Amino acid sequence: MGREKTFMRFRQNADAIYKKMFKRTFFSQRLLKNKLKQFKKTRNQDTCFILGNGPSLTWELVQRLECKVTFAFNKIYLMPEVTGIDWHPTFYMVEDDLVLNQNHLEIASFCKRNPKMISFFRFYRKSVYANIYNLFQYNYVDDETKKFSFRPWHEVVSGQSVVYSAIQVAISMGFKRIVLLGVDFNFGEYNARTAADGVILGAQEKTHFSTNYRKKNEKWNPPNLEKQKRFFEFARSIIPEIGVEIIDCTPNGKLGVFPQKNIDEVLRNG
Repeated sequence: MGREKTFMRFRQNADAIYKKMFKRTFFSQRLLKNKLKQFKKTRNQDTCFILGNGPSLTWELVQRLECKVTFAFNKIYLMPEVTGIDWHPTFYMVEDDLVLNQNHLEIASFCKRNPKMISFFRFYRKSVYANIYNLFQYNYVDDETKKFSFRPWHEVVSGQSVVYSAIQVAISMGFKRIVLLGVDFNFGEYNARTAADGVILGAQEKTHFSTNYRKKNEKWNPPNLEKQKRFFEFARSIIPEIGVEIIDCTPNGKLGVFPQKNIDEVLRNG
């Protein structure tokens, strides 16, 4: 009898948790869908700029994008520290669980300082992210059988790169030309060590636009460039059918998937 009561109590608790999660997920999906549709209706530009955090991303490049629609990620909040100038992108995305967990105070502060910035995070339970204005969460799917999502409010397909996620979101917003900057696709030689759980322990390597990007002993997921490239190649194969152009303007970038152009030419042609 005691076992039956314990089992029933466990089942009731499990059902309650499931219903709570389902309600939260459904509500978040609806909010995200409405926000993306609203932006699609009101946007007045066909071009957006997706900014990777590679060493080639400089303030000289970023400041040329004033009044442009920009996506940026993760520790872009360090840009004001590098330049001494307060700046934020139009859209800010974070989906790496290690980044979300180890830098939650800095990320939350960046969002709260810039209430006009719209943020997209993968579902992540952290109380510090509660009550952030203009923060929307999405379902991040890491499934080899899925390649791309045209409905990011339902799910965003992992391409092992937040840049790939941003492409999915940008297309859903109706952008016809997507320009990549700072997507160096080259981590060079880094002195990081591998931890027991397979993640990398940072050693303040120069793999991003700021030398403070990776703190000493900060954990980060090892980049799988080969897998990332396969996803980008898939995106290249489908965008002509939907009338979207992706251009790579990263100086000396190593991705080599999309047509490469000089940023001067892109900006000159609108």
